[in-house]
Amino acid sequence: MIYLNSIFLLLFVMFINIASDPGNFFQFYCCINTFLVSDIVSAKLQNKVKVFCIILSGKNYRHSRDDHQKATWLKRCGKYVFASTVNDPKYPHVRCHFDNGYEYSFTKIGNCFKWVFKKYGASYDWFFKVSCLHYVIMENLSMFLMNKDPNKDTNYYGFQAQFKDRHRPNVGFITGGSGYVLSRASFKKLVTKGFTSKKYCKVLHRGLEDQYISECLAKLKIFPVDSRDQKKRLLFIPGSVSEFATPHTFKQKSFFMQRAVHKLENGMAYLGNFPISIHYTDANMMYVLEYLFYHAEVAGIGSIIRSTLDHRTIEAQANEQVKYREDRDMPIRNTYLKKCNKIVFADSKLGVPKKDRYLKVRKAFVKAYRKFGDDFDYFLKMENNSYFIFDNLRQFLMSKSKYEDHYFGFPFKEEGKSNYMSGSGYVLSKSALKKLVTRGFPNKKKCKPPSILGLHEDLEIGQCLASVGIKISESRDKQGRILFVPLSANEFLFPENTEQKKKINQKAVYPFKGNENELSNFPISFHPMTKDMIYSMEYVTYVAEIAGEMSTKSVSKHEITREVNRGLRNIRKYARKLTPIEKPN
Repeated sequence: MIYLNSIFLLLFVMFINIASDPGNFFQFYCCINTFLVSDIVSAKLQNKVKVFCIILSGKNYRHSRDDHQKATWLKRCGKYVFASTVNDPKYPHVRCHFDNGYEYSFTKIGNCFKWVFKKYGASYDWFFKVSCLHYVIMENLSMFLMNKDPNKDTNYYGFQAQFKDRHRPNVGFITGGSGYVLSRASFKKLVTKGFTSKKYCKVLHRGLEDQYISECLAKLKIFPVDSRDQKKRLLFIPGSVSEFATPHTFKQKSFFMQRAVHKLENGMAYLGNFPISIHYTDANMMYVLEYLFYHAEVAGIGSIIRSTLDHRTIEAQANEQVKYREDRDMPIRNTYLKKCNKIVFADSKLGVPKKDRYLKVRKAFVKAYRKFGDDFDYFLKMENNSYFIFDNLRQFLMSKSKYEDHYFGFPFKEEGKSNYMSGSGYVLSKSALKKLVTRGFPNKKKCKPPSILGLHEDLEIGQCLASVGIKISESRDKQGRILFVPLSANEFLFPENTEQKKKINQKAVYPFKGNENELSNFPISFHPMTKDMIYSMEYVTYVAEIAGEMSTKSVSKHEITREVNRGLRNIRKYARKLTPIEKPN
């Protein structure tokens, strides 16, 4: 284990408080060929558990939704088709009904099931129906299904809800919002026996597909079953990750909490480590999840599959305190701030007008230097609507000399001014902070006096630092990719040149297009982030993972086969913990 460089945090909120965190150690690994190992494991899972994906969509969603699914998770589905109102082989869209609208979804999905069964019914083990608003982790679905028998025709899987109508089957149904999985045998029985007889399936022009499909299946003696993990946590998430990962209750989540067959609670503690499907994922969030699951890493974090098999478990808890503002402070205190060594909150209690950010930061830096200047190696200034991955920040700083002057962040330029860091937080080494406070602030020729109101805080601090000989430091990774991201994750990763991207690129020292290839695999910060997005990032970054992920294992070329086989063995072992092996009929 390696002793950490200590980090001091300056944060804008409504009061001053000091807190400490005992997490003083971490371990990290170099990554060589790790994505190749993961890709091979993913491909082998795809061949072992053959899944056909059926996506409920429409002609108007081809560009706004379907394109983004194809660019992300659908690449890992064995075969797929969009149930639509038009034929378009490019996607492919298959015309299954003449009307758009969810009220026609039962007829549309029924016709699509018939089409899929006729062409592919004997070629796949499982058939997974989702909507064009779903993000799916196919490797986790494969692990979930690995020990289940596709020749059994008694069960189907997803998020189990209750009917409101007392005249409907009391076994409930699997909501279309979570997606549902049918075995080859169940799919065959539904199409060949259910859809061909009014005894089992109603003939309707209008109808909600998940509820009416469940009625058909119940009459065919195919019933929904508990599809949570071994700790009774959700795997099929019927809403957005931003809603379900937060400790707050939203209208959509409240609906599912009321209708759930199994008690549903708030917060990421009730979401599984290996989520399968996430509903209400917009186009921007598709790319965020793709990046976080398949590209981004956290230094020192290994797979829970390996840690579970080694019988080691780690549990972290955070106590909520009512006095902290819920809109900004609570989310960051409940998530990444637990990993910071010391915190000071800078606000009007420093005796500064609320809107005078420059004076506020000056006073906070002076206070930090006087009280903690000798105790910490680095000082981080950030906003309370940012998301930070402290493990990655520590790994980044481990390669730097703490005795030198450093000024890290995302660099901006302005005509006639020295370059400065802004937007995504910035880090000062101990010696840089000392020079700023002892040489810069007391000298009006070097730093503008605090009596001047309305100054751009980040810009002016950058000028102060330059005046005492501290220039911006290289803050990208070794491949020149961004670590400190001056945009929210969903805006940066969306493959369009938004107005905010254009605005930032006008002043950015290193302009960017905004895609996953420009971001480091070990990102440090994102800004600005909503409170719900902060919880989403924490869940996907620290809790959720992909079956077969080998991100923290360093391997050489000749070790790849060995590591692939080891990964598959571990997945099989963990799959038995997740779901016991089913006996054939």
